[in-house]
Amino acid sequence: MPIPSIVSGIQNGNCRWSTQVSSCGKRLDMTCTNEKKQALIFEHKAWAQLHANQLEDYRQVGKQEFGEFAIVLITARPYQNEQNPDLHFLWRDVYSWLDRRLSKWLSDNVTGTDSDNADLEFVCRNFLTLLKKRRTSVFSSPSRRLASLP
Repeated sequence: MPIPSIVSGIQNGNCRWSTQVSSCGKRLDMTCTNEKKQALIFEHKAWAQLHANQLEDYRQVGKQEFGEFAIVLITARPYQNEQNPDLHFLWRDVYSWLDRRLSKWLSDNVTGTDSDNADLEFVCRNFLTLLKKRRTSVFSSPSRRLASLP
């Protein structure tokens, strides 16, 4: 799949985030789609392994539902990517990236005066806390791939 064109297409257009998406008899953890029928299809795993052919099933959904798509797998451990996703991130990467983005966002915005800003900060902080409590954020430094994203 042409991952750079999908990511730039989603960044440059209006994207729609959805969770627990039922499609073609499968339940996708999360999708990010745009009006050009480009999609990122996410599978999230903490400690569990993928089901047999799980990502291949998602590829079939992608072929039926979208023009261009990429499978993004987020796991706790590096070895949980045995089904060859298009992109693989660790939860520690997500934690580090979100923590960096939240810090930058807070330094660029006044918080507490706008309820949307306060809500966003609340959700981000609670998600970071959840990742810490589930011990998915503390295994080692983030990979270079996600650390390089803005």
